[in-house]
Parts: sequence; C-alpha cells; structure tokens
Amino acid sequence: MSSLRNNTKRNTIYVTVEESDDSIHVKIRRLILYVIDEYVKAYKKPIRRKKLHYLVVFNDEKIAELYKEHKNMVDEVFSFNLSQMVREGRVIKVKDPDKPRWTYYILPEHVDALKGSS
Repeated sequence: MSSLRNNTKRNTIYVTVEESDDSIHVKIRRLILYVIDEYVKAYKKPIRRKKLHYLVVFNDEKIAELYKEHKNMVDEVFSFNLSQMVREGRVIKVKDPDKPRWTYYILPEHVDALKGSS
C-alpha cells in the first residue's frame, strides 16, 4: 500500500511506498522452481511430487504458518501453480516406466544433464 501527500506550496509530491509481501501464489511459484532446481542439482535425480510439496510448504515461514491454519487452501494453491507451470513448460513431468502415474518433476534445463547421467 502506498500513501501520497501533496504539498501545494512547493509543488512537491511525497510518496511513501510500503514494502508489500508477495502473494502466496507468487511465493509458491518461486519456491517450486527453486526447490526443483536445488534438489535436482544436489541429488542428480528428479524430485517426487510429495517431497516437492513438503519442501515448498516448509521452506518459507509464512507459508508454513498458513499451512497450519489453512491446510486445504495451501494444498490447492500448490497444486494449481504446479499444474499451471507444467502447462506453461516451466516444469517438466517425468514418468517412471514401472509406475502408472507421472510422479516426478524437473526443470527444462535439467533434461540434458539427466539424460547424460543415465
């Protein structure tokens, strides 16, 4: 939120901009990308959805507090953002041939690195 004061005597406008927090959608989107990137770089394998969810929720204090109060809402926001990022091509689903569902996730820049390691 910002406040605006106008000083007409000197033709000066004073603007005070308060630092606002990002919305939960923006925080979760950023954390999804960050967590996937760090996990794949560290372990050289894709991250499971359940592990990704856990790390995203408990990597930020405000999201963790909100999760304690509104678990379903945070779960829905996480699922929505993850599926939206998959549709946009920012996150790639990876399937284990032995399992019926797509359960792993990587970023597009990890594709070549994981192909070389198998």
